[in-house]
Amino acid sequence: MKNLIAQIEPIQNRAIPENLSNYESARSGATFAFYLVYLWRTLIFIGGLMVIVYFIMGAFEWITANGEASKITSARNKMTGAIAGFIVLSALFVMLEMIGSLFGLNLLNPSIPTPTDAPAAVQQFI
Repeated sequence: MKNLIAQIEPIQNRAIPENLSNYESARSGATFAFYLVYLWRTLIFIGGLMVIVYFIMGAFEWITANGEASKITSARNKMTGAIAGFIVLSALFVMLEMIGSLFGLNLLNPSIPTPTDAPAAVQQFI
């Protein structure tokens, strides 16, 4: 029964494009490069999301503090941490853009070179 279900609908991760799941792209090294790019973008997205979540949590804690100094201090620390995280993420983008323009790279949209077929002169030895 399990084999029948596997034949009907192949199991794959819907978040990753289909062209990454074939043998040729894995053999050329393109799959690994695409995984690194997706990991990079996911980490940046999660960082931005955490900035928003922590700021909202701090703001909600401040609103519900009812004048208690310890809760207000805790809320202020959360909001300050969220702003510091935003500054770090923004500085990261600025530094990557500066380094990229200095060396002629596109670090905000990374692409990793993959191996290509060997030249004909080298093919005879393979």
